[in-house]
Amino acid sequence: MSFRDVRFVGATLSLTLLGAMPGCQLHSSAPPGFWRERETDVKPKADTSGLWRTRQAAVKPQAATLAHALKKYTSTPPTFRHTPAAKKWEATLKPYLPPGFSFALPPGADEKPRRWAINIAVAGLGAYFSNEPAGNVLFFETNRKEANAAGDISTLADDGVSGWGVVWSRGEPQYLPPGKGNKNFLVKYAHRFEEHTL
Repeated sequence: MSFRDVRFVGATLSLTLLGAMPGCQLHSSAPPGFWRERETDVKPKADTSGLWRTRQAAVKPQAATLAHALKKYTSTPPTFRHTPAAKKWEATLKPYLPPGFSFALPPGADEKPRRWAINIAVAGLGAYFSNEPAGNVLFFETNRKEANAAGDISTLADDGVSGWGVVWSRGEPQYLPPGKGNKNFLVKYAHRFEEHTL
């Protein structure tokens, strides 16, 4: 093992131990390198109207509000450091959201309704159980209409041109442009850490 490897392992262990200390939260954003996988995904030619950028302007603030509520929830005993369970997750986060916050989202190009859904693969788990810088995809856009929508990443709304708002399990909001590469990026990080890093 090289000195560089030892230094990396040491730094990772230090951060892990720091995150495990009672009352200690790691609030730093994911480093730019984490998103490198999606940066080569260019704006698709089919999006001549700039729809995904219009949706980004509307959805990203909602994602940021939801992410902020998630951070407050995971900082509060007795749910300290754990994401909401899938059952009635909207009601669980409501005390941490501003009055009138809507879980409904603007429709995509296919005009199908969209709303936030919780990823059942990681719901109710520790927000920091994953070693990924932002954790895993916790909230994503779905075409389901019911309150407390929950499902796996196969229920991700996808019309090919609208893109997606997501919130990561460590409270990182993001809006991804449409594209196969970006969808694969979400699928990769929507599963439990141990499932996609073996």
